[in-house]
Amino acid sequence: MNNRIYLISGDDEYQKEQIEEIIKKIGVSSENIDNIISGDKEWQTIADEVRTYSLFGTPRLFIIKDVDIFKSEEKIEDIIDKAFSLYQSKDYERAGKEVLKALKQLELSEEELDSIISSPSVLEGYLGKSDINISFITDLIKKSLVKIESLRKNEEFNFASLISNIPEGHFVILTTKELDKRTKNFKLFQNAGTFLEKKESKISSKELRNRIDNEIDSFIKDTKKHISPEDLIYLKELAFESSFLKKKLEKLALVIEKKESITREDIDNTFDDDTFPDSQLIPELIRKKDLNSLLKIILNPRNTKADFIKLTGYLRSLLRNSIAIREFSANEEYDDFYSFEKRFYKKYFDILPKETLKSQHPYYLFQCYLNFKDFQLRDLKRFYLLLFEIDRNLKSTQITPKDLFIDFFTELFSTRN
Repeated sequence: MNNRIYLISGDDEYQKEQIEEIIKKIGVSSENIDNIISGDKEWQTIADEVRTYSLFGTPRLFIIKDVDIFKSEEKIEDIIDKAFSLYQSKDYERAGKEVLKALKQLELSEEELDSIISSPSVLEGYLGKSDINISFITDLIKKSLVKIESLRKNEEFNFASLISNIPEGHFVILTTKELDKRTKNFKLFQNAGTFLEKKESKISSKELRNRIDNEIDSFIKDTKKHISPEDLIYLKELAFESSFLKKKLEKLALVIEKKESITREDIDNTFDDDTFPDSQLIPELIRKKDLNSLLKIILNPRNTKADFIKLTGYLRSLLRNSIAIREFSANEEYDDFYSFEKRFYKKYFDILPKETLKSQHPYYLFQCYLNFKDFQLRDLKRFYLLLFEIDRNLKSTQITPKDLFIDFFTELFSTRN
């Protein structure tokens, strides 16, 4: 076992925590830490740097991030699809890396590479038929984001040599989010170093929500800040969607440090960099019948396909709650939260589904009711099923996501009473 090599698999927060612990353990100072993004340097260059002794033998740490050598080969079609999605979201650099990954699998000859360099459009003949207009690859090549020259055949890098030649006093950390334990490279590094993996907790959605609710309640108690019942529910909903709750609460503590109360603005400022923050505005915009503002959210150029897939699930959840409430209460209407809690939530509590309505706060359910109370039940069911079709289209076709949702919301607003 080589105690100078660490392989970390998990999300960004887990990686950061483990790296901090390793730095404390080995006692390396910040000026002797080299951060390297995988793909920015050739492995041979990295190996040469690792093997170079520091002048006075002081510890050096090389952190190689987002390593992709532990992945099984993907289908070329899937890689191109991912590249196209990144291109559409204007993440051209990552799109270029995905294209290169696909082209490497083609094992093109020197002559074929020369023809691509002189005329990028010939790639269409190598990639075969596709629903995607692969002219975007030509654009990436012209932008120098797909460097065809890098595909020239090189000898396969010897990772065993890298591992065996790490000098005393030097340390290497490799991080990855995608890892297949069946690959040769994983087995090589696992046997040679320390493998740290984030264990996914197998708890139900209800248990996770209860855990987060308790954590938020403890936070409010510890900070001794006032928060309205409505904003507390809003905070808990955002916390449930966030992947970095610990860091978010630390940020919120700083935001409210010199305040007596926690406001909606404080909460928004805390979660403003989450993946799809605008989604929280959608229920209110539906209620206000503000189609123009809603479409501005859909047309936000920052949105990626992953954002739209997440939005589909979010809307399904809202509609599912609204449909269930309407089916239980028939045509009964609720003018305020007090009447809803008394005449619906408490009245039907014993027979409410455990994993859906019963596990959610009554105020949140009341908001779901308000969002869609002006729609016919048959229309809500139709739109609920339509979201499953949208989800399939998002994952299996090249229809532009924003077009799917423009059509969805336009039709939704045209059918309300």
